Amino acid sequence: MFIPLLLLFFLSSLLSKATLSFYTPFQLPQDGKPVPIHHSLLSSFNLSAECWWRVLKSSPPTPRQRFKTLQPHYYQKKTLSKFLLILLLSLANDVETNPCPIGDTTFSLPTNKGLSFVHCNIRSLLPKLDELQAWCCYYKPKIIVLTESWLTPKVPDSAITIQGYSCYRKDRAKRGGGIVIYVEESIKFTPLQTSSSPVTFDFLSGIIEIPFSKSIIVAGFYRPPSSPVHSLSDISQILNNLLAQNQKSELLVLGDFNTDWLNPKNNKHCSLFKTLQLTQLISSPTRINMKSPNHTLLDWILSSSPDRIQEAGVLANSFSVHCLVYCVRKIKALKSPPKVITTRSFKKFILESFLSDLKQLPWYRLNRIPDLDCAVEYFQSELLQVWNSHAPLCKVRVKGTHLPWVTADLTLMYQLRDSRWSNFKSTGSMNDHYESRKCRNECTKQTKMAKAHYFNENLNNNISNPRNVWRTISNIQAPPVHSQPAAVKVNNQTLQHPLDVANAFNDYFVGCATTLIAKLRNDMQSERPHAGQAPPTVQSPCIRQEFSFRPVPVSVITKLLLKQKMKYQSGPDQIPAMLLKISAPAIANPVATLINESLAAGYIPKLWKTARVVPIHKSGDSTLVSNYRPISLLPVMSKVLEKCVYTQLRDYYQYWNYLTPDQSGFRPNHSTTTALLKVCNDIQAGMEQGNLTGAIFLDFAKAFDTVDHGILLEKLKNSGIRTLTWFQSYVSDRSQYVSISGSSSLPLPVTCGVPQGSLLGPLLFTIFINDLPNVCKASTVHMYADDTVICTSKPNLPQLEAVLQEQFTEVEKWIKNNKLFLNTDKTVTMLFGTASKLHKLQNPHLCVGTKSNGILTTVTSLKYLGMWLDPNLSFGPHIEKLSSKLYPKLGALYRNKSCLSPAVRKQIVQQMLMPAIDYGDVVYAAAPQTHLHKLTTLYNSFCRFVLQCNYMTHHCDMLKELNWPSLESRRTLHLSSLVFKSISGKLPPYLNRLLPPAAPSSYNLRSRTSTLLAIPQYKRKWLDPHFPTEHHNYGITSQTPSNLPPVLSHSKAPY
Repeated sequence: MFIPLLLLFFLSSLLSKATLSFYTPFQLPQDGKPVPIHHSLLSSFNLSAECWWRVLKSSPPTPRQRFKTLQPHYYQKKTLSKFLLILLLSLANDVETNPCPIGDTTFSLPTNKGLSFVHCNIRSLLPKLDELQAWCCYYKPKIIVLTESWLTPKVPDSAITIQGYSCYRKDRAKRGGGIVIYVEESIKFTPLQTSSSPVTFDFLSGIIEIPFSKSIIVAGFYRPPSSPVHSLSDISQILNNLLAQNQKSELLVLGDFNTDWLNPKNNKHCSLFKTLQLTQLISSPTRINMKSPNHTLLDWILSSSPDRIQEAGVLANSFSVHCLVYCVRKIKALKSPPKVITTRSFKKFILESFLSDLKQLPWYRLNRIPDLDCAVEYFQSELLQVWNSHAPLCKVRVKGTHLPWVTADLTLMYQLRDSRWSNFKSTGSMNDHYESRKCRNECTKQTKMAKAHYFNENLNNNISNPRNVWRTISNIQAPPVHSQPAAVKVNNQTLQHPLDVANAFNDYFVGCATTLIAKLRNDMQSERPHAGQAPPTVQSPCIRQEFSFRPVPVSVITKLLLKQKMKYQSGPDQIPAMLLKISAPAIANPVATLINESLAAGYIPKLWKTARVVPIHKSGDSTLVSNYRPISLLPVMSKVLEKCVYTQLRDYYQYWNYLTPDQSGFRPNHSTTTALLKVCNDIQAGMEQGNLTGAIFLDFAKAFDTVDHGILLEKLKNSGIRTLTWFQSYVSDRSQYVSISGSSSLPLPVTCGVPQGSLLGPLLFTIFINDLPNVCKASTVHMYADDTVICTSKPNLPQLEAVLQEQFTEVEKWIKNNKLFLNTDKTVTMLFGTASKLHKLQNPHLCVGTKSNGILTTVTSLKYLGMWLDPNLSFGPHIEKLSSKLYPKLGALYRNKSCLSPAVRKQIVQQMLMPAIDYGDVVYAAAPQTHLHKLTTLYNSFCRFVLQCNYMTHHCDMLKELNWPSLESRRTLHLSSLVFKSISGKLPPYLNRLLPPAAPSSYNLRSRTSTLLAIPQYKRKWLDPHFPTEHHNYGITSQTPSNLPPVLSHSKAPY
């Protein structure tokens, strides 16, 4: 064994560097499976000998050498003789595998020495997002400034998310340009607002606050080549203002200025920045031009504190022709604390043993505990004790962010790409430039292949699990972001401790409703002397029998527990829904005992009236508490109790027909589509009569949170509810707290409103607002929860304004009497009519308002229940906005089409994109063909995406291949289904009245035994019909029996 190795040493010393410089990284011919050997792995004798011995013995490769997810095809199969020569090179220990001059340019980014900043002119971010994610996973920079992002406002932030980073962007109004700044989530970054927006260049800045150090202002610039020379003076002026406003901060400027710093002709312009005490950190060219010997330095990094910069340089760039520039700022160890989560271990969990232990518990003691609060506490402690013994809690340290498709082999390719670029940087030869570009392009290709291979395999393995499939699809388009607010600003003070942040959020969420109520009380006291008295409520309809709770059987409780979802997230009681689901056979009896005791005693345990609130960021500045939405998590046991009460209360109101027919929210057989049909039908009916229709769209501020408990209980009493003690206990003595990063705020009492996130809260709000339509005698009112619209039709504008003003005054009185708050800034009016009718008006605006708040704003387009309305009801704006919303989503799918199989693409289109087109299609079915044709074009684009067809493929061939109907046939099917539901009594009464049955014919025809509908006649053909019946009457005549049974029978009352 030693003699051949000595011979190898002797032969390797005779080899020349020049004769073997053409050899490249290779693959080992082992069992037909390629294994890449990088030159960095052949630097030692032991590894070389081991590789040679593995070839001789044909042993299987190690996991490190095997390609896990991809096999680069550009590695051509080498013969054993070539492999021997490469081994000889490595054993010589003085000849590189790819010999070339070594340059002084660094191609590895030091990330563990300080705060690293990187700038890159990326030239279109979206198509290069995958490679950028892999680059960030490999280099792990702290701050990335990208110029020429080429983004538009239509591209959402979720489409450019990078896992582990926060995104800040500024798009250019015109084509091109744009800046994006990515900041690691552990770093606190606050965007800075500028007084004026520059026109000739792009600018985005922010400030980084570092503990025990100066804050750093990061400014990103992009100056286009067409920008005038004086724009550099404007940039210097902006930087001067930043330094003046933040004198205690240091400034770091990164960007593409399109001005060669190395050119002596530009010394005059570069001196502008030197006068600001800014130092250029980059000295090497960043734009390599092979057609000219003069390379340029266009990408700058300017620093006001160069002594704090540890190093700076140029990196290889696989994104565009510009090189990446970076710098590392000296800083103390900036390490975020390890993220530790508490979870449960199910390694030794056995369901049968767990249920056996639960059944052996002495649940009979619950009947002997007189206090319901103590009984609930005993139940929870016993249940959690058994739960902890079978699935104990354990702390798990969450590792850093990692892309699963970035494998070790892909990382080796990145190292090879950087090495090739470094060779070219040192030699400047055309051959090295060609090899560098070739390797760069191959890395880009293999990056896409790696991601496609990983997600394709993941989707195929989970094709039978829809939940995992959609989770994977979401990860393809945008990595998951589960960050919680690290700091907030309150009264110009920055709070960073999790407990202080949690208390600030809780104070804001609770204080929003109390502030509105206090303001309303002050207004009422200034207007009425007896504002403290409860206002009289509208008398409820005559109800023969009073409502009282019925005992809930154990079988119903068992069904409710088994219907719980397998969610591990828990409320304040630490009992998740999945625990109640799997333990339903053992705990159904004790749960039924507690619920029936609560209904009989008219009391709800305090443990079931506490909510845990999680703030979710909506948009805007993440340090402002007003930009967060509260999500309330209630105990699951309280939801089981609410479901029992909700079922009985809903059946009671439905049987006695107490709820107004003008309310479509939270009711069976009602939806937003039926509400839109009702409102649009009223408007189009006014157009048919040649009238103008005016509408007031009301907006209540914090409607659910400002419900007065006294008025609510009074309305429940008037509707026949006599078990008011339970409802009073339900709405009173409630509290909530906010949880941030494991720290919980102090609980605060909730003195008004219905519980958010509850099952019973929406029904109680519906009862509270039920008598609002009664005050509008001369107009029609329709509501969907708190979304309320008041419509009136009149032949001329003065009469219309007079009626609307009168109705709005009555509504305002009702709102004040019921202690709600109207948001007059968002309450708007809209004028509807035919185009010819509106064109004759000199001022097509409605003058409706109040003395205190002025005239309401009249708009020409409005989004109501997810659909955009326009004055002519042509639905052109809705279709335009729908197309502008779906095309970017389709573009994101196209960018990841290699990750999706044809079956998955078809499933995505059917379940993710088509519901947006199907929503409300029965409402805009009568829109002009010019608008509907745009949706047809969009629908054909969906087909091309699924089949990966070109634009020359005819849509009929694609629909036939997919077995899909045309979009017009799809709308026809939905309209026919709507008409059939009306005949079957499965639509609201206000729609059933629009589809009366046809009078029986006196002739003995075959259609006499079929169900026919009366088709009204219309003057205007484009309004034929405003509620669609004519086009679809034929679709149900041969299928629907004429003797349909009644939907609701009153033969036996449940109460």
